[in-house]
Amino acid sequence: MTVEKRWQLYPSAPDIARKLASHIQTSPIISQILLNRGLKSLDQVDHFLGRQPYIGDSQFSQQSLDDVASVILSGIEKKHIFYVYGDYDVDGMTSTTLMVRTLRHLGATVHYQIPNRFRHGYGLHVDVIERMSQVGAKVLITLDCGMSNVSEITKVKDALGADVVVLDHHRIPDQIPPFDGCLNPQYLPQSHYLRQICTVGIVYQCAQHLYAQSGQPSPDDDGIDLVALGTIADIMPMTRANRDFTRRGLVHLSARRNVGIRALLESAEFEKNEVSVRDVGFVIGPRMNAMGRLADASPVVDLLLCEDYDEALHKAKILETTNQNRRQIDTDVMTHACRWMDDEPALKSH
Repeated sequence: MTVEKRWQLYPSAPDIARKLASHIQTSPIISQILLNRGLKSLDQVDHFLGRQPYIGDSQFSQQSLDDVASVILSGIEKKHIFYVYGDYDVDGMTSTTLMVRTLRHLGATVHYQIPNRFRHGYGLHVDVIERMSQVGAKVLITLDCGMSNVSEITKVKDALGADVVVLDHHRIPDQIPPFDGCLNPQYLPQSHYLRQICTVGIVYQCAQHLYAQSGQPSPDDDGIDLVALGTIADIMPMTRANRDFTRRGLVHLSARRNVGIRALLESAEFEKNEVSVRDVGFVIGPRMNAMGRLADASPVVDLLLCEDYDEALHKAKILETTNQNRRQIDTDVMTHACRWMDDEPALKSH
C-alpha cells in the first residue's frame, strides 16, 4: 500500500531571516527554521537557544503552591509518615523518585508504591488504604494520577483521616477529588510557561518551592536529570519549560550524577560520553518502561534512589534482562503477525 506524502511548506521570509541570522550569528537557513517554530521576537529566539532565561510568569499560582506546601511541611513538622503513590511509566517513576528524595531531604519518613499494571491498572487503587494503615501513613501524595480518582481519595480520607496532595498533568474532570492540595498545569493558561510539563516537572517545581518555604537550600543534585528523563520519555512537546528542563537535564544525565542511571547505562553497554534525547528515548526509557509493562516497576525507583554503585549495577541488570525479554516478545508478535498475513492473503488487500 502506497502512502501519499503531503509536504507542508512554511512561507519563507528571506529578509527577516537574514536580519535574524546577523543578530544570532548563524546562517539564514537556521534563522528561517527558527521562524518556522513560531518565534516572533529576539527575546523568544534567545530563550529558545538557551541564551537567556524565560521572561514572564514561570510558576504555578501562589495559592496552589502554598496549599501543597502547607500540607507537606505541616506533615513533616508533625512527624507524619508520608505515602507516595506514582504511576508505572517513566514519568511516574521519575516523579516518585524525585518526590521521595525531596521529602527525605526535608526530614520526612516516606514509603512509596508504584502500582502493578496487571493487578491494579492505571490510577489510585483502594488497596492503598490497607498499605497506608500498615505503615501508619497520614499523608498521601499521588503522582501522575489522582485527578480522576474521586471515589478512591474520598475513601482514603474517610478511612484514615489522611491529607491528600495530587500532582498530575492529566485532564481536569468535571468532578474533582476532595484533595487538600493540587498542582496541575491544566489549570494554567494555554500560553503559560509550565502549561505543557509532565508530572516530574510539577514535582520539580514543587520541590523548589518546598525548599524555599522551609529555608533549606536545594541540593546540588536537584533532580533536573530525572525531569529531563521523564519529559522526554513522556513525549512532551519541546517548548517553554520542557525545552529548558531537557537542555539542563541532559548535561546532568551525561555526567552520570545519578548512581542508578550510571549503572543502567553501563549494563546497557552505552559508551557515548554525552546522552542525547534519542538516547533517552531508545536506551534509558525502554529499559525503565519494560519493568512496568512486564513486571513490577517499583525496582526502577529503587534503582534511581540507590547510592551504592555495586547494588545499583545489580538492580540495573534486572532491568536489562527484562528489557531483553520485552524485545523478544516484540519480535515474536511481529513474526506471528507476518505469518498470519501470509496465511490469509485476503488481509493484504485491506
